[in-house]
Amino acid sequence: MRSDLIIRELPIVKQVFPYKVLPQKSPSQFYSHYHDDVFEILLVQQGSAEFRIGGQRLTAVPGDIFLINEGEIHEGGTLDDEAEYCAFLFDRTRIVHSHVAHSDYAASLTEPLSVPVHLSPADEHYESVATLLRRIANEYDRKETGFEVVIQSYITVLITVLTRLYASPGRSGQGEAASKRKLEKLKEVLTFVETHYREKLTIERAAQVANMSSHHFCRVFRAAVGRTFMEYVHLLRINKAEELIRDTDWSMTTIAEEVGICDVNYFGRLFRKYKRCSPAQLRKNRYAGQPPG
Repeated sequence: MRSDLIIRELPIVKQVFPYKVLPQKSPSQFYSHYHDDVFEILLVQQGSAEFRIGGQRLTAVPGDIFLINEGEIHEGGTLDDEAEYCAFLFDRTRIVHSHVAHSDYAASLTEPLSVPVHLSPADEHYESVATLLRRIANEYDRKETGFEVVIQSYITVLITVLTRLYASPGRSGQGEAASKRKLEKLKEVLTFVETHYREKLTIERAAQVANMSSHHFCRVFRAAVGRTFMEYVHLLRINKAEELIRDTDWSMTTIAEEVGICDVNYFGRLFRKYKRCSPAQLRKNRYAGQPPG
């Protein structure tokens, strides 16, 4: 996934079937983003991966399941050459309303969910979720006649199971409303950073966008994103630089300046920190047709 998708809402394409099944093989990385109307589940099939979900940093092994609520900021990717995982994204409201005409019944299946971020095979409710995910993945792989309809039916059952296990209709109190307002302010900051990453960015400037004190902003940002604000800015800039190294023949000095880093030596240190190779090595590998590292 390209880094120009960083911290932008990624909606499901308006299509007949309001879901996506996205098998991923190493190397695969997706950058921080959120879906306001889309629930996402990740199933790790082999190898290892790392995800940051709602500020938590999680290492994944085969069989692990990760549940990502609507609007939750997340990022991650594979850690080894053998890693494979599948992402399941679906719009609960659209799927439920396509099956259920009665509005009261549909509302009961689209209540806010207090899901655990991580389910392992040892967890009590693991098989209830994993069995359905495996069936969905199998239908997607086989692509036999009518597989899209079968998948949507399985997702409807999955939504029902998740609602029975994790429905939290009382979550919309004052505390929840305040948390939601903070998250919306952070999304404004993240969009601002993506637009202005070439400029000088400071914690004070970001805190002004969020309408928070600098100290409070730092705590809220790290809790939601799982990185400090400046770590996030550095990573965004290095991801942008990686694309320019791959897609252009610009000098490293020009690329560093283009992504908002004036010191090319500092740029090199940051690049090695986040990409585990030098900018020059990445460009060399590009010409050789090899992956970095």
